[in-house]
Amino acid sequence: MKPEDFRQIISQAIDGEIEAYSFYCTVADKVADSALKNTFAELAGEELNHQDFLQHIMFKGSRALRVEESHDYQAANSPELPTLSAHIKPVDGILLAIRKKLDAMQMFTQLSEAASDPEDRHALLELAKMERGQKDRLEDIYARMAFPEAW
Repeated sequence: MKPEDFRQIISQAIDGEIEAYSFYCTVADKVADSALKNTFAELAGEELNHQDFLQHIMFKGSRALRVEESHDYQAANSPELPTLSAHIKPVDGILLAIRKKLDAMQMFTQLSEAASDPEDRHALLELAKMERGQKDRLEDIYARMAFPEAW
C-alpha cells in the first residue's frame, strides 16, 4: 500500500472519530438523565482520544499501532437500524453508533486482506481491533440501556 493511501485511510478514520465525538456531545446535551449525560460525555472524550491516537499514527506510521484484542457481541446485527435525527432516542443512537463501529471494523479488516505489505496489513488489523473494542463498549452500554431489568 502506498504511504498516501495509508494516510488517506487514517484520515477517513479520524473523520469518523470527529463525527462520533459530535454525535455523543449532541446526545449528552439533550438527555436529562445525569447518568446518561455522563456516559455520552465520557464516550465523546474517548472519541477525542481516538482522534489523537490516529493523528499520532498518521505522523508516526503503522509501526506505532498496538491495540488489545476484544470480543464481538454482535448487537449491530439488528435488521432495522434507526435513522440519525435530532430526535433520536439515546438507546437508538447507541445502536446506530455500534453499527458505524461494525462497518469501520469490517472496512479495516477487508483492507487488511487486500494489503500486500505486511506492516500495512498489521496496521489495518490493529485499527479493526480498535474499532471492535469501541463497539464492544457501546454494546455493553446498549445492553444496560435497552434491557435495564436484566441488571
